[in-house]
Amino acid sequence: MTSLFGRKIGILIFGIGALVGLFFAFLMTWGNFELPFYFERSYFSAQTPNQEKMDLNCPLVLTVIDDSSIKALLPNTTDKTINLNFQGEISYLGGIERQVEFKPEVQPGETGEVEIKVNKEDRFYNLFILARFFQFPTYKTPSRIGSCAIIMLPFINLTGNQTYGLSLGIIALFMVGGLLIFSRNNKPLTGKNKRIFNAMLVMAVIIAGAVTAGILGLWLLGLVLLVVILLMLVAVLIYFGNNDR
Repeated sequence: MTSLFGRKIGILIFGIGALVGLFFAFLMTWGNFELPFYFERSYFSAQTPNQEKMDLNCPLVLTVIDDSSIKALLPNTTDKTINLNFQGEISYLGGIERQVEFKPEVQPGETGEVEIKVNKEDRFYNLFILARFFQFPTYKTPSRIGSCAIIMLPFINLTGNQTYGLSLGIIALFMVGGLLIFSRNNKPLTGKNKRIFNAMLVMAVIIAGAVTAGILGLWLLGLVLLVVILLMLVAVLIYFGNNDR
């Protein structure tokens, strides 16, 4: 493999991983951004000063062949058996939210679990499943609120878990592999090649941060990082384009 060919292969492999990372980060950021604006109903009047965040277990990625569920854990920290009032809303393909309501009986010191089924019929924009839940205060139990955004992809041969794992694998392996191939075919790294490598490295770190922000539901941080990536791409293209000319 010649040095020139190796450099091109390194940039190509890195670019594939970066594009998958940008796509994944963009979808997660978009989905979490939509959450506060999608649901019209407000639980504000039922909130309490000591409101807590609900413990939700939401899948991050689903495909059209998945029948999955969102699980909510509802602890009873009081000294009595209580019936918790759990309500929620889920996006719906037709544009009208699907309402859910449960009143589980939870023993003192134990944790109840509510399971809400979700599938392709709950898609919004054909890309997301959005869900929001609220537990009303009961006896000495505080109110709890939680929400999540799930990416829904139109794959018919892969499950959500397979798609999620494959995507993270491509992002990590291709970006790291591209950096290694590029650096090994440009020893020693000097001049323009060093600047290209540094730009790729910084881009990889920011994309990893944007993907992580998306997974954690930090849409504002994800949005800022996506804007930074866009500005970097423009700056890099202008800089190296001018140098080539």
